[in-house]
Amino acid sequence: MIKIKPIIYNISAFDALLEHTITFIYNGNQPFSNTCIIRNNTTNIVVYQNTQETLQLKHIIPSNALANGALYNISLYITDQSGIVSEMSDAVLFYCYSTPSFTIDNLIPNQVVRNSSYEITLTYNQPEGESLQYFQVLLYNTNKNQIWTSGVKYNTNTLSAKLSSLEDNAVYYVRATGLTINGMELDTGYIYFSVNYVQPNVYALIALENLKNEGSVKIQSNIIALSAKCNGGAPKYISNDYIDLSSGSYLYFDEGFSLNDNFTINIKGYGFNLFSTILEMTNGNDTIKLLMGRGVYESENNGQRIYFELNVPSAFSYYTIRSNYITVFADVVSIWIRRKNNVYDVYAEVLSTNNVVDGGSPTSTDYYIIDGGFPMSKDTLMVDGGNISI
Repeated sequence: MIKIKPIIYNISAFDALLEHTITFIYNGNQPFSNTCIIRNNTTNIVVYQNTQETLQLKHIIPSNALANGALYNISLYITDQSGIVSEMSDAVLFYCYSTPSFTIDNLIPNQVVRNSSYEITLTYNQPEGESLQYFQVLLYNTNKNQIWTSGVKYNTNTLSAKLSSLEDNAVYYVRATGLTINGMELDTGYIYFSVNYVQPNVYALIALENLKNEGSVKIQSNIIALSAKCNGGAPKYISNDYIDLSSGSYLYFDEGFSLNDNFTINIKGYGFNLFSTILEMTNGNDTIKLLMGRGVYESENNGQRIYFELNVPSAFSYYTIRSNYITVFADVVSIWIRRKNNVYDVYAEVLSTNNVVDGGSPTSTDYYIIDGGFPMSKDTLMVDGGNISI
């Protein structure tokens, strides 16, 4: 009679303090029982032997039957309904280790995050020194649908991942998972948190406090200073008032902004190059771009008027919004860009005449907040040509 040998599936490391189920394959007659024998792989001493009557192809190792921090080998045989015993399976090695500690250590349930980005840091510890093989951080919306992942990270020297593009007044869940070298699965569980940006009070940008006992006044500003960078190297200043961008360089900002909330931006300048980019904002996924155009019309200003185009993202692609028309091209122009409830608008107005040559470069461009935050999140602000004043 040919005896069938059962085959034990690979066994990931597990905690000996907990009950654990071993599974196997057997293609012989209907099993009546299985007998499992476990030896310490170093001493070859049998530390567990038990027979379980079951038709299922599994064997349950009780809690505390083994000890953590040891390497074992396991083999088993099957007894069928007729009392016929199968061959002994090949031995399979496995480790027992204490359950690791794997936690997010800088975010607690119901915490409020005050920015559009947040760096998650993790802590991993395993008493017997079992190494972490990889981890990943996952972000979920309020319905626990996954909306972002850090991807699997095999560099476990730095256990962190940065959440970005968090929307104001939104709620999220974050979770981290991982795997040890010998297959112990790790999961921090879901942590609920909300986002509420810190924004300056636009009606009180400067707060004064009378320090009467010191004979002085304390001045506190609610304006957050943002450091600009120049892609062309060290910026060139004009009379210490402007940064010269005529060489094609541009300024950009890469932190402290959000593109997802309502905002208003004002840009002032003159002599913008026709059909060239004045302003571009991007968060890595979506881009907002402002350009100036000119059309020929009858009866007014020799038939020429200028306008501004704003290219903005929609759910599926991009669309263009045009501002009102301005009849005098050589004036200082104020351009307003507004996003409210996901609806964009652009408006232009003439401020003063500067007799700028057609097609010249802007010599005074600035921008500021009027109702609730800059419009970018780790984004880029670029101005083509001319000079810019911050």
